[in-house]
Amino acid sequence: MLFGDLVDPVRGIFGALKRDLQHQGIELRLAQSEHGQANICRAISWCGSGPYALAPHDDVAQVLCAGSDFELSAVAENIVGALNFYPSMAKEGGDLRMWSHKPTAGDRKAQGVETTGYPYSTTYLETVPYQDLQLRAGDIALIDGGFIHGVTSKSGGEKPRLVLNSFFGFARPDLVLWWT
Repeated sequence: MLFGDLVDPVRGIFGALKRDLQHQGIELRLAQSEHGQANICRAISWCGSGPYALAPHDDVAQVLCAGSDFELSAVAENIVGALNFYPSMAKEGGDLRMWSHKPTAGDRKAQGVETTGYPYSTTYLETVPYQDLQLRAGDIALIDGGFIHGVTSKSGGEKPRLVLNSFFGFARPDLVLWWT
């Protein structure tokens, strides 16, 4: 409903990926738990304040702690991909900051983020190199969610941004799971 008569970019990307993977004998499907099937994506609107609109975090910790009733834990042993589509954001929206660091279980424990991956302290990241990716409305970012990343604050936290977000990764050599 968010897109009206427009093409849903998330379904379009995963549809194309599914077709390509099928040619290689690999299944792509939504992840499942004892409670049902995962959502296709989530729409998140926020306007954070301070140095980060979204604090530094990694996406692997929550996969590791998904629990035995979810089939996601196997994905954590591989790359957890994050797909973000930005339908709307302020002209001076924050940059996607990617640090050159994939935290270990020990790093997460030391930072107190072992079950959430959120938030890493700025002190912890002081000496870690990073790169800022400038994003605009309509952009798509595909990242390795195992690296620490966050969103810098540029618009003073006054103008919201809308992000459609999904995660995916190999659970087995012949299976890629997709979830939110």
